[in-house]
Amino acid sequence: MRSLQSILRQARIVPQLTELPRPEETCFLVGGAIRDWCLGRRPADFDFATPFDPTELGRKFADRIGGTWFFLDRERRQSRVVVSSREGPLTYDFAPFRAPDLATDLSRRDFTVNAIALPLPGGETDLVDPLHGRQDLEQGLIRACSEDVLREDPLRILKGARHALNLGFEIDPETAFWMKKQAPLLAETAPERRRNELAMILNAGAIRPAFALLQDLGLLPVLFGPSGDRGTIEAALSLAVEAETWAETLERTDRTGLLQSLLRQPVEDNLSRLGLLKLAGFLRGYAAPDLRALLAGNLRLSRSNIAVLMALTGLDPEKATEFKSLDCGPRGQALWAGSLGLHPVEHILFLGAIAPVLRVSPERVVEVLCAYRDLEECGRIPDLVTGDWIRERLGLPQGPLIGEILGRLRLEEISARVQTPEDAEKFVLQAAEKMVDKPKGGSL
Repeated sequence: MRSLQSILRQARIVPQLTELPRPEETCFLVGGAIRDWCLGRRPADFDFATPFDPTELGRKFADRIGGTWFFLDRERRQSRVVVSSREGPLTYDFAPFRAPDLATDLSRRDFTVNAIALPLPGGETDLVDPLHGRQDLEQGLIRACSEDVLREDPLRILKGARHALNLGFEIDPETAFWMKKQAPLLAETAPERRRNELAMILNAGAIRPAFALLQDLGLLPVLFGPSGDRGTIEAALSLAVEAETWAETLERTDRTGLLQSLLRQPVEDNLSRLGLLKLAGFLRGYAAPDLRALLAGNLRLSRSNIAVLMALTGLDPEKATEFKSLDCGPRGQALWAGSLGLHPVEHILFLGAIAPVLRVSPERVVEVLCAYRDLEECGRIPDLVTGDWIRERLGLPQGPLIGEILGRLRLEEISARVQTPEDAEKFVLQAAEKMVDKPKGGSL
């Protein structure tokens, strides 16, 4: 294990930060960075607590390391510094004590594993650990500092579940009892805060044990409301697991790296695309009575993610049959992908979750996704012939008939009956002749 001092030097806390406070001012490193060091992990987020207003300290530190400083909470005098490093971004949060002294401040934090402090400058032997957080780390235990801290900020209930899952820890039985007891209070927290914690759970780790823990703690009904008449927790978990299993298969067997890149790619609301697909599987099986209200209200998701989730929860499994039987070139593949809707990448990756028996090979998934990405322009695949060409060649006015002709042309390409611009022009002329005779449209 690397020494704590070497980590502080690499993060430029020593000596850049430790030189800034006046002699009578003490700055303490607290929370997750010490927890991660004790577990042999590389900290990337550093929290500092001071018995004075640390605003000026944070500003000076940002200037010294070339970082960006800003307020997190002006009223509470909480601020953040962000700086880039070779290993990735580093964040440094500054906040005054929440109590008159350090010991009381630590007792008002969430969990004992986060209630360890180091006076700066200091070393491993100077750690302040009044609640025996290091012992809980050694035992793999998540233990609340008190029941009151969960009541004061009920989001800590969800955060505690996340810590247990991400660290592979057990929740102390008394703490679990408190969490279940206070679970209804989670509904009083800001939807954005609940969403961010849920996103971190969805992005990492296996979905079944994660949501089983949330269910055991009584958190799923608070997060998602009641399930619909056609939905159950077990059906929801089963579909979420299918989404996760299929994604793992795609990542493991794709030699191009494209699928892993797409699945791990961040989307909005702190979710990865994989996290979004797992959430879609869960919601499809949960069948909430008013899904849009749930996504906009309970979780405060972005419009884009709401649109994706609404589309995926209603995706027709018959599309998997179409995918399985698709037998055309790149243009036809791209057109078929585009026909799925506004979010073809998510649709294609999700089809294997809702129709496991109809899954295509990862190579086929890559082939179709690449065809779409290569040919897509501004969200659509350009047609082999344009509407202007049809109007000029046939002398037709602008109107729905031209759109219908182009729609039929796309279907012909997907069916591989049209493959070249010459084929397209010939088909359009033949189709137009029949359709002009039947203004309302007729069968070809």
